[in-house]
Amino acid sequence: MAVNRAPLRFVVLSQSGQDVSECSQCDSCDCEFAASWDLRPCQVLQLIHNDDERALACKTIWTCQACHKCCINYPGEIDFGAVAQVLGQEAQKRGIISPATEP
Repeated sequence: MAVNRAPLRFVVLSQSGQDVSECSQCDSCDCEFAASWDLRPCQVLQLIHNDDERALACKTIWTCQACHKCCINYPGEIDFGAVAQVLGQEAQKRGIISPATEP
């Protein structure tokens, strides 16, 4: 039986209050932990907007949800830490394993 899943942008909006369409893709996101990202937060937000599950499997969301020192400059005032937290929970619901725990 197929599972009816809400689009990622609606999951993020309903669970975190963060509207990913507010990201202007200005590419100004930066952080002291950026070396551990595989995608920039703006790229993750674009994947969410396009309902692309690669957003659930990237290292960035696992790094950012564990950090909680958000020093990322978001002109649109998007709380990426909150987005990453929701994506981590959604990944677990969908059976997507954190890249940090893969063999």
